[in-house]
Amino acid sequence: MNQLPEIKSEEDYDKVYKSSALRLEIAHAMLKDTGIQHSQCEVLKGGSNLIYKINHDRILKLYPPIYQDDAAIERDILKALQHEELGAPAPRLYTHGTWRGWFYMVMSYEVGLNIIQRPEYTWPAGVTSKDRHYIISQLADWMQASYESNAVQSVTLPEKWESWPDTALKLRENLLKKHSKFNAEQAWIDQIEPFFEDFDLDACMKLPTYNVHADIHGLNVLISDKSGRWEISCVLDFADTLKAPIIYDLIDPVLFIAQGDPALCKILYDTLLGTNHGLNAKTMMQWALLHRFCNLGFFTSMYTHTKGKFTTIEELGHMLTGLN
Repeated sequence: MNQLPEIKSEEDYDKVYKSSALRLEIAHAMLKDTGIQHSQCEVLKGGSNLIYKINHDRILKLYPPIYQDDAAIERDILKALQHEELGAPAPRLYTHGTWRGWFYMVMSYEVGLNIIQRPEYTWPAGVTSKDRHYIISQLADWMQASYESNAVQSVTLPEKWESWPDTALKLRENLLKKHSKFNAEQAWIDQIEPFFEDFDLDACMKLPTYNVHADIHGLNVLISDKSGRWEISCVLDFADTLKAPIIYDLIDPVLFIAQGDPALCKILYDTLLGTNHGLNAKTMMQWALLHRFCNLGFFTSMYTHTKGKFTTIEELGHMLTGLN
């Protein structure tokens, strides 16, 4: 490939991402130029980056120039995790570098099932209630260990993600725009501002912060039953790590993994915020709507557990958060 596609915007990148042939052509050119040894090159679906299986035990991840900050974050967090024992493994980082302005990483291919299966957004068949409780406890412990890890917390993030007050203000200012962008119906958009009338942004900005994963949803946690019971086999994708309070990091695992189950949500809340956390469904739902990747359009039109079942954000919040 003599000329790489020009990617100056998310729209440009989306055209590349949707073309398996183009994605494969880019990877073949990169592998040829860098001399990285490989026995295959297979496009892997899922995620937001260009990911390929290049050996039976390795994957290649490519980031275009517009996502260099994300690449640097994932590289540095993975480096920090290589010798950390947090209770669940992360991919092993073999090599990384730049190629024609693109960033690349070669890491271990981790075996396991996504903890939540599309398109129904359900747990894999055979994962019992007892196993779910164990997995959620494992996940909560892993998250807590990451906040206590000197290696993880010492990673310097790009300037745009280092200041939680700046991030929180930006998220609040772009709240309506974000949910509109993700195709929420106007009837739901109209409820957002009244729902946020009592949200204390100043208090939100002053909460203690950590380097948090910020995207622990069902596709970024793998599970396996090799040990005789279902357990976490790997935590993936650290490119969205940012400085934020713990409650922000709880949004994805509560909504998409625990899926509002009160008992599973309680494990997450109690482990990470303490048994006297004082949260209620409205506060947690406000944080959910604020979250960078959570949107009403998904909850009301695509998410199996809530699609067509509610008419108000308050009702939706009770189901999604597992709180009263």
